[in-house]
Amino acid sequence: MNYSWEIFSVLGGVLGGIAGIVSLSILKLSGMSMEEVRYWQYQWKEDRNRSVEFSIELFSQNLKELVHIFVGYNVLSLVVVSTFLSSLVLLLLLLSV
Repeated sequence: MNYSWEIFSVLGGVLGGIAGIVSLSILKLSGMSMEEVRYWQYQWKEDRNRSVEFSIELFSQNLKELVHIFVGYNVLSLVVVSTFLSSLVLLLLLLSV
């Protein structure tokens, strides 16, 4: 019979227990409690969220400015090209006469 799943189940339980004991030992040696760990974890998460929100806001403002510049550039390009084409057509008409 194949008992590999039983062996790995027991091994996983033992390794999980060792990891738990090491974590609790580190907490005791550092003098921190789980409440303090959760508090700082929450603060780090909130700081990260504020940074991401600020970055998104800054990106959206810059994107609006870039779109405004790009649209203005395209309108200017369209005017220049249309003026050039109309001048070219006028020149061709004058040369054909």
